[in-house]
This record gives sequence, C-alpha cells and structure tokens, in this order.
Amino acid sequence: MATLFKGDNSTITLVEEDQGWAKPPSSYAGGKFFQNNDGSFDETRGTIESEARTPNAQLDSVRLGNKNVAGSFPVEIDPENYTALLESALYGEATLSGTDVSLTAVDVSGTKKFELVIPMTTGEQTTAGISVGTIFNLVVEAPLASLSDIAVVESVTGTDVTFYCPAQKAETLVATSVDLTIESIENIRPDRSIKSFNAEEILYSEDGDTIARFMTAGCVVSGVSFDLPSDASAKATFSMLASGKYAGQEYSTFDPTLTDSTDAHTSVLPHVKYDPLVLQDGELISNETNTRCIWMSGSVGIENGTETHFVGCDFDAIGTVSGKLRITLDYEALFQSEDDFVSFRNEKYNKVLLKLKDRASDKSLIIYLPAFKATAYTLNNPNSGLVTASISGMATVDAGAGDSLVIGVLNG
Repeated sequence: MATLFKGDNSTITLVEEDQGWAKPPSSYAGGKFFQNNDGSFDETRGTIESEARTPNAQLDSVRLGNKNVAGSFPVEIDPENYTALLESALYGEATLSGTDVSLTAVDVSGTKKFELVIPMTTGEQTTAGISVGTIFNLVVEAPLASLSDIAVVESVTGTDVTFYCPAQKAETLVATSVDLTIESIENIRPDRSIKSFNAEEILYSEDGDTIARFMTAGCVVSGVSFDLPSDASAKATFSMLASGKYAGQEYSTFDPTLTDSTDAHTSVLPHVKYDPLVLQDGELISNETNTRCIWMSGSVGIENGTETHFVGCDFDAIGTVSGKLRITLDYEALFQSEDDFVSFRNEKYNKVLLKLKDRASDKSLIIYLPAFKATAYTLNNPNSGLVTASISGMATVDAGAGDSLVIGVLNG
C-alpha cells in the first residue's frame, strides 16, 4: 500500500535568500519554522495543445504554459518572529531611526487630546532621528507617568516636536516639567528593497515516520491580512508567491551542493515563544475635530502588487514586480454618541493606530496609518446610548509622513 502524506501535518522552514532572488542562499543554517502552519506552497502549471495553437500542424505534443507557485499561511502574529516577512511585504527594512534621547525637566504640553508637545533641540532631534510619521516609545516619569506609551511624530520645528500620543487624553495639557526618554524602535516603511526566502516543506506520512520534502525558491510576500478582534488573539495571513518548487529527488537541480532527498535546513532555529498578541489600543482619530472612536473588530489588508512573470520555452518564473501598495480596512467602530459619529464621518481623513501587545511584556507590533480615507459607512443602533458603525476604506499617502503605512516593532 502506498504511503499517504497529509499536508496538514507539514512544517515550513524559511531562510532568507542573500545571493539574489530565487538563488540558493549562502547558508541554509538558521532557518525558522512558521509557528502555526496551516498552508502549503501549491504548484500549478497550464498546458496548451499544439493543435489548438497551430491548427493542422500535426504536432503530437503539448506546450507547457505558465507555472505558478503560491502559498497562504495563517499565523498567530508576534512582535519578533515575523519581522522579515513584514519587510518582504513592504519591500522595506526594519530600522532604528536613531538612538534613545533622555530629557531632564522639560515642559511638555498639549493643546488638544492625543497631542504631546516636547521641547527638543535640533541636535536632540538628529540624535533620535525625528521625522514625521516615525513611531517611538515614550517613557515618561512622574507626575505624567501615565503618558508612557507608543507615540508618533506629527510635526517638527527647530525647538519642538509634536507627537500623536494616544495616552494623552486630556482636552489640554498645561506645560508640566517632567523627565522623559524618547526610545527609538524599529520602523518598517514601504521601500524598494526586495526580500525573498528559500522554503523547505516537510510532509509527514500517516505512520508518522516517513517524510517527503519540497524546496520552494524565490518566495516573496505578496500580501498580509491582519484579523484583529478586540476579544481574541491577533492573527495574520501571509500570501506568498515563488519561482519554483522542487521535490527532494530534484534538489540538485536547484542547488548542486545539496544531496537529493536529504534535509536542506539542517540547523533550524525555533521561534521565540510569546503569548498571542492582543489588540491593546485600537483607535481612529479625526484630524480636525479630534473625535475618537474605538476599534471593536476588523481587518487590515496589505497588498503590494507582487506578481510572477515568465520567459523562455518552459515558461519558468524569472522575477517579481512590485506594484502599487494598497492598504484596506474593514472594521466595526464604537462611538460615544451619534454626534461623534457625525463629526467623524464628515472628516476627509483620519489617523489609525493599532497596538498589538504581548500579554506578558511590553513587546508590541504597531500599525499606523497617517491618512485613512473612509469610503463606506453603515450606522448601527443609532437610538441607543452607544453607537457603532461598520466602516470600510483605504489608506492614502500622507504628505507629511511620505507613506500610507508605517509598522513599528517594539521587541526590546
């Protein structure tokens, strides 16, 4: 009886390709497993009958069509193990803007909710790497310790930096002398730097002993969908495209240094284990009236336009192209009143900040959209004390930040 293999028992190990797209990496050591793998790279290939292409040509063969390798992998997202995949999705690199800056006895203030103005010299701004749209972590001492939280730069002058600070909920904040530290965290912005992976999938047989291996080269993230309920763990599904897939018996056709049917990723690193991230802060702030609504549940979608294209008589995939980055949101929002909903609806653009936090630490993943444009509303239960609305829309490029999306990674 033939051995039966089950894809739902498989594992995927990824290694970054450091010698070019769809080329063997310099080392297979250090590969990392997907934490929750419920997907697989599937290869499809079309054929075109020669008779159909050239009538009466009397050719008894078929012509191979385009080959496509794609995969979709849902995971419980965390603030460390999936940074490289997020970089691939945004064609960017996770970078620190600068170094931490500690300020002593500075008068911080705010003229409206969620605003924090911090005096900083140009030298201090340069050290911290201050720029509009960059996400920082603020550590504020007493008497304003409650303001310690994530903050995003909104505007900069030669003497002051204005932050969007979700923890600052006072209508106005009178200038208060306080010690604080502006901590630089990793920010990922859309760019033009391709990051691809070599993936090895191991399928386990029903007997639990026999395995089958498949090597997939040139894996690039084409999109990410975040599922963000307010009462459960955060999840993300990574969609990936790849160049080609090789069975274990064919490993040497991709990399002659590999022995057929043997494990390529001989030194695999386990994931750093975290409790699943939960949505700690989810809010949308109107730009003009400063109306705030609470994110109840919803999803954030990232599509980067990546696609495979083909040349040659066998139509193997040879490259990827990054198209227009598209950020979409669909969510259920809670308003304090119907008036707040009306104010929010009348705004042209809103800011969106979603903080996904590890339960046991301050490690977080932050999604920031500086200019969200709502395109559809459905108002629910308008006659009750609390108002909810189903809202859909997409992010646009903010002139100040220069991007439609910034992802912050706080894992220190």
